[in-house]
Amino acid sequence: MVSLHSISSTAACPQCGTAGSRVHSRYERTIADVAFGRRCLVLKLLVRKWLCPLASCSQCIFAERFPELVQRYARMTDRLIEALQVVGVTTNGADAAQIVSSLGMPTTAKTIIRRVLQLALPTEGTVHVAGIDEWAWKKGSHYGTILVDLEQRRMATRGAPHAQQVADRFHLQQNLVEALKRFFQRNAHVLKTTTRTLSGQMLPLPTSKVARHIDQASQRYHATRIMLHQLVWELFHAGHPEEEIARLDRSAPCNECFSSLARRRENPSPDKGPEGFY
Repeated sequence: MVSLHSISSTAACPQCGTAGSRVHSRYERTIADVAFGRRCLVLKLLVRKWLCPLASCSQCIFAERFPELVQRYARMTDRLIEALQVVGVTTNGADAAQIVSSLGMPTTAKTIIRRVLQLALPTEGTVHVAGIDEWAWKKGSHYGTILVDLEQRRMATRGAPHAQQVADRFHLQQNLVEALKRFFQRNAHVLKTTTRTLSGQMLPLPTSKVARHIDQASQRYHATRIMLHQLVWELFHAGHPEEEIARLDRSAPCNECFSSLARRRENPSPDKGPEGFY
């Protein structure tokens, strides 16, 4: 811990610029600084409040400032903030916090990220190779798109209306196949009815191997959901807690679910109570 104070006999008012020479009061600020010999360094800065000599000034009392050391209301020195930003940009929040903490500057990942977000964005320049990345805010409902500068590896804020668009054929075909598969599964009955009506035949038409496979998969899925629904109600009526039922493996057969539930009740975890809960 290091104690500091200013030796200046005057201070300029930040509102009018007039130099004040009368001290109103004093208070102390605690500021974190860069490590000294891998040891945490804390500054105790004594700050004086001054009286503005100009009667017409709206700010009668002001505190002296140290723009080359620390900013107003800051709890870290400028050089410590710069060090956190450099390590945070190079790595990430969690790794940067671990690195600087081991060097005598304890902090958290959220602090690193907050300091990095305070940095001004670099000039974008000309984007030569751009990529488009998409993600789902809500799958099947709302999606987002981001334009990335692949050379600089950063987000591009300006569009390219005259750029040559290059699509990935494999993913386009894969998305098309998945979309068609879901469509035919949902409308299998309608397709069968429409086919019979157009052909003028009342008897079921011989289905292809692909159609039979889709129909069988749909029936198996429906039967599994029915069995799972019955299993949940049987366990609930048998007195099992809802939390315990929710932890069962839904993909396992019903008999395995019953066996797993019985083993859990007979051999609860040592960290849990008699009912198998924490």
